[in-house]
Amino acid sequence: MDGTRTTITTTMNDTLKHWNQKAWAIADQLPGGIANDLHKQWNELASKDKVVVTLFGPYGTGKSSLLKRLHVENAITVPDWLIIGGGRTTFEKGDAEMFGLIIRDTPGVAGGNEVHEAVTDEALLSTDVVVVMLPPQLITGDAKAAAAITSVLDGSRFHCASSQAFAPAGLFIVLSRMDEAGAMPDVDLAGYESLVKRKRVELISLLARAKVDEARLPIHAVVPDWSGMVSNASNATVADYDGSRAWDGVAALAASLRALAQRRDELRIWSERRFLRSHLGSMLQSLELTLSESTLACTSAANEIESLALQLARLNALLGDARANLNHRVAEEVQSVFQRGGSTPEAVKELLKNRIDSSLERWRKAQDAAVQSLADDIDAEVEQRHSRPDWKAMVDALDDESIPGHAKQSSAAPARAGSKRDDILRVNQKLKSAYLELAPTVLDMPLDRAREELKRLNQAGSFQEYAKQAARRSGTLRDAGHVERAKTMVQIEWALVAAVPAAIEIAGLVGELQADTKAAEERIAKRDALRATVDKAADELSEKTWQQWHDEGLPAALATALNEARSSAEARSKLLKHQHLCAEELRNGVQAIMNV
Repeated sequence: MDGTRTTITTTMNDTLKHWNQKAWAIADQLPGGIANDLHKQWNELASKDKVVVTLFGPYGTGKSSLLKRLHVENAITVPDWLIIGGGRTTFEKGDAEMFGLIIRDTPGVAGGNEVHEAVTDEALLSTDVVVVMLPPQLITGDAKAAAAITSVLDGSRFHCASSQAFAPAGLFIVLSRMDEAGAMPDVDLAGYESLVKRKRVELISLLARAKVDEARLPIHAVVPDWSGMVSNASNATVADYDGSRAWDGVAALAASLRALAQRRDELRIWSERRFLRSHLGSMLQSLELTLSESTLACTSAANEIESLALQLARLNALLGDARANLNHRVAEEVQSVFQRGGSTPEAVKELLKNRIDSSLERWRKAQDAAVQSLADDIDAEVEQRHSRPDWKAMVDALDDESIPGHAKQSSAAPARAGSKRDDILRVNQKLKSAYLELAPTVLDMPLDRAREELKRLNQAGSFQEYAKQAARRSGTLRDAGHVERAKTMVQIEWALVAAVPAAIEIAGLVGELQADTKAAEERIAKRDALRATVDKAADELSEKTWQQWHDEGLPAALATALNEARSSAEARSKLLKHQHLCAEELRNGVQAIMNV
């Protein structure tokens, strides 16, 4: 029979070792240096050459009293930190060696002190055996204590069932201070023993509701210090406990503890499993939350790309209409000028300038207003999008250095692009700097000087910087309105200069037609040549006007801003998808090992 039990234990240990190895392989993939921290924490227990037993329970259950009793009974000097009292007396974990074990005292749970509870919580993951000490009323008195204790008993604290968390007899339950349960054992031993039996039945019923197999858990009822007769006495002796030794249950508990010393290797394997399940289970919960937020972030990034694509389409449509309108307007004006006649280049140019000047300025103002209106609409849409929770989720996801695949990417991973909130391209900041005012002013400078100052403005990058550089010079552009007027005048001049060669040719053709007496076929040919030249002049004038307005003005600035925003959004989307896949892959790995 013993041989069969040994074989079963060996097989179980081998299975657990294999699970632990796989779990560590998963843990080593955790981001943010978590694996290093886990190895360091685990090595604190792994380096112990003795079985570690931790006393765990609410304040006032007699943990320190029991530990002192065991010291005295075994003629071991009671350490100074071991203090007995009616209030809280244990504030840190304390280790004592006896029976070939390390027995650890811990602060009580649910005492309202988060630091003490953190110490106790950490001790649960750095121990081989847990001794849960309960008061006579069990765990029904304090909701927080009840939750903490139940989570250990049923294994949920370690993200598994109790049978997966502890080896058989690796978890003890001690019903402590039973002399306070209602029956006085010194005068009514039978009544006391009956009370203990009822408490055992009550406890077993509670364990059954928590789906805990009580057969795996040794249960002891003890009276560590009958009526508090020893308490903090510094000169306590074995004889001081003689009055309760026959019924206080301490000897049976001590015998069970002694038996643990020979089970170090087996219990340590279970401890490692419990340690890993606890941390991997917490990581799994974190990954599930990360994936939920990551899904929202990926959706936001995709929506951003779609919105920017629609905005670019709106801009392109507007520009298409603007170009068609310009071509039509210029063609009409040029045709009108040449239909009126004029046999010299000077006459044609003068007619053209008078007609085209105001017409192009009206066109430009109308198109500037249309593009600026679109820019304002886009800016408002950007503001609205960036105020939504899904945008915040995307920014937070990109800012989170702990996201799997983010801090430590593979060589194939996409580079991080504009992830911080302040680094994410804001379209409106490039839009509103293009034009501040459209009100025209008197130019008060030659066109050549205007061209030079506009060139300097373009090199400066902003009017503010240009104004600083131009502070000591005269004849400079005064304000945004002055800049606008200069651009308009230079545009018209450039356009007319481009049209002059055609104007000279047209003037000659017009003169020829007026004096021509040749055959109708030749006159028709000359009219066709005139029409082609007029069209050429209109095309050149239109193209020059378009280049200056589109390439150097708000349309190009807006298109650049939108294209850069889309590129940034696409890079963010690629990075978020990569992070999501990394988190999903890690989640699946952790989930798989936790399901075993």
